[in-house]
Amino acid sequence: MNAEPIETAVSQAASSAPSLKPVAKPFSVFTKRQKRLIILSAALTAFISTVSAQIYLPAMSPMARDFGVSDDSITLTVTTYMVFQALAPTFITSLADSGGRRPAYFFCFLIYISSSTGLALVPNFAGALVLRSFQSIGSSSTMVLCNAVIADIITSAERGEYFAYTLIPQALAPSTGPLLGGILAQYLGWRSVFWFLVIYAAVIGVVMLSFQPETCREIVGDGSVLPPKAYWTLLQYLKQRRAKNETSTTTEKEVFIMIGNHKPLTTAISRKILAVLKLFLKKQSAMLLWSNGLSYLSFYCVPAAMPFLLRDKYGFSETKVGLMYLPLAGGVLLIALVSGRVFSWNYKRYCQRLDIPFEQSEQLDSYQFPIERARLEVGLPLVIIAGLCTIGWGWAMHASCHIAVIAVLNFFVGAGMAGSNSCINMVLIDTNPGKGGTVMAASNIAKCLIGAGATAAILPLVDAIGSGLAFFIVGCAYMVCLVPLLIIALKGQKWRQAELERLEQK
Repeated sequence: MNAEPIETAVSQAASSAPSLKPVAKPFSVFTKRQKRLIILSAALTAFISTVSAQIYLPAMSPMARDFGVSDDSITLTVTTYMVFQALAPTFITSLADSGGRRPAYFFCFLIYISSSTGLALVPNFAGALVLRSFQSIGSSSTMVLCNAVIADIITSAERGEYFAYTLIPQALAPSTGPLLGGILAQYLGWRSVFWFLVIYAAVIGVVMLSFQPETCREIVGDGSVLPPKAYWTLLQYLKQRRAKNETSTTTEKEVFIMIGNHKPLTTAISRKILAVLKLFLKKQSAMLLWSNGLSYLSFYCVPAAMPFLLRDKYGFSETKVGLMYLPLAGGVLLIALVSGRVFSWNYKRYCQRLDIPFEQSEQLDSYQFPIERARLEVGLPLVIIAGLCTIGWGWAMHASCHIAVIAVLNFFVGAGMAGSNSCINMVLIDTNPGKGGTVMAASNIAKCLIGAGATAAILPLVDAIGSGLAFFIVGCAYMVCLVPLLIIALKGQKWRQAELERLEQK
């Protein structure tokens, strides 16, 4: 990953200027409209990651019947999916950081479409377990790549606005995924679920690879450098074909030399793994990563348990089960619509308080700005909402309350979960400038490993102690998150400044 943003931040902070001055050069040459289209395209591709987990849920019961296995056994396909979802992005982002975003996307689409086709034809449970693992390898990195693309072209001042786009997959998947999966499983059979995923991935893959430009700063810088022909989109190819004289300041030959000077891919992967592990050893990053993982418990446990609880307690069909995911998605959608404005408003409020120019197109020195407080003041109330509503959801399901109560709680669980998670991710990226891919790979490990264990344990736990106590435990995990997040909000900036002083002394 390019070290230039880090070196710039260090040199600026070392000057000990009383007021913060932005870097004169714009962070990215892309216009606001182009940024929106690039990020929206990346977000719709990341939809593959979330929908692959969600669309599958209503199909688990009929799959268990066809394969002759228990409900607990079929949930292992979700567990293995999340284990590989945790590990795969570390390797894929190594490819993305050293060779570009577009080759990484191509690899993801190739693996995903092949494994989804295999799942549509799989004859037994063992085959489904293996192919779900490969499907996870192909799909999981699309969300991490989406966040890496955002880090390539977006400054901290803009991040609150554009980060809301990453909630689009989280908003659409919990609604369209289970609903569509329920309809397909009930009327066309569970295999049609995977055929749908094959078609969707093929269509979005062609569109993505045809029109999404390369954004990796190692290759295109701020977007002004023309990449090698292998990285061209269809639009770039047509434009360069018409143009007789290239106007790029860096020639294609120079770009190939620049890429050729990189370390071999195996070395890049080793360095990426080491960089990810270092984040878990770094005090503030480790606290954020594990808090982020715990905040994802309800995202995995509630949807995973819902099909079986609604079937056993309310006698719902696959289609009705799918409809019950709509309120969950509604809460995520609400956060996607309003959170960006709220995060940007609080960021701007701190700029005004500290007499800092608010320039969205220019990257500021984060070492002299309380970015943790600016973000977490918005995110902490959402953590509390998610925890309390998860506890209420479990007891409402235990008491077989009216289905409207379950629906309302679904809405607030979705809102709290999505808001708190996006907030923590923003703090992670803001406090680790130039390391967007590495940060999201580490975040993926934490949340998916915790989620994998929780998904495997939630149904046996519900059977043993009931849904009320089981989800009381899940909800309390949010309350545990409050402690480290509060500490980071109060002391995070001081920790980063102390780390900067140590770097200067070396």
